[in-house]
Amino acid sequence: MVYLDAHRQIKSQSFSYSKRLRFSLIELLVVIAIIGVLVSLLLPALQQARASARVASCISHVKQIRLASTMYETDNNGSMIYVNAAASFGVWSHGVSNTSKERALAPYTGQNCKYENPPLNRYGTGGIFICPSSDISLYDEGNGISYQSEASPGGGESYNAYNGLYLHYNDGELIDTLYTFSFRATRFSKPSQVPYQFCSTKRHLGQTGEPRYDDPYGADSWHEQSRPTVFIDGHVKALTTPYYRKALPGSDRINLGPYSTFQLKTGTGAPTHNAWDFWIDEF
Repeated sequence: MVYLDAHRQIKSQSFSYSKRLRFSLIELLVVIAIIGVLVSLLLPALQQARASARVASCISHVKQIRLASTMYETDNNGSMIYVNAAASFGVWSHGVSNTSKERALAPYTGQNCKYENPPLNRYGTGGIFICPSSDISLYDEGNGISYQSEASPGGGESYNAYNGLYLHYNDGELIDTLYTFSFRATRFSKPSQVPYQFCSTKRHLGQTGEPRYDDPYGADSWHEQSRPTVFIDGHVKALTTPYYRKALPGSDRINLGPYSTFQLKTGTGAPTHNAWDFWIDEF
């Protein structure tokens, strides 16, 4: 009898204890709601951290591009990148904004096309020429490497993720027969204020007719809030002024400064400057 009473008492205590350990539906919903609030608070911070990391990586890319181009200039009498003067591809062959630039800088970046002698605009190497925020990837065409993206699926695009000095490369005069490109870093009076290369969605975002797709000067940055930019003197800054980072009216200022294309070429307009010399006010 004593044994049975003790057993019932232990069983009753165990049942009571297990009841205390159970969560009610309301308590469970409260816990889930708290977890949801914490996630909603942490997620934006995590996304911002990831975006900042991509900007930092892009900054590193343009920094390396300028370092490689500086070594190129040292080996070529100060001449900035120029690949093929005889070709009729304008800036494409000059190396400002596509795989020709990668071809010219290959000895300095260590990035080489997998094909030994690809067509002029099919020397894609990826690596530092792809912005980490972009959807650009390499595309093997069988005899060379091009780029593809959502706006340019299936390859065939020679533009990588960076651009700069479009008008200088497209319309610059020749100065000699050996070093055919006329622009040297010493040509600019304020090298710390002249963008050399910057993150650009040129022909990789939007569609034909849209500035962010067609604009040869600025297009959009691949980053929502900034445009990683390396300047002639080699320093890097993520530009935040809207007309320097977006394809807006006046976005060509990143390649022209305060001048029109005519004023840039002729050395007219204010403030006073020499032909082809310009600078921007965020640096």
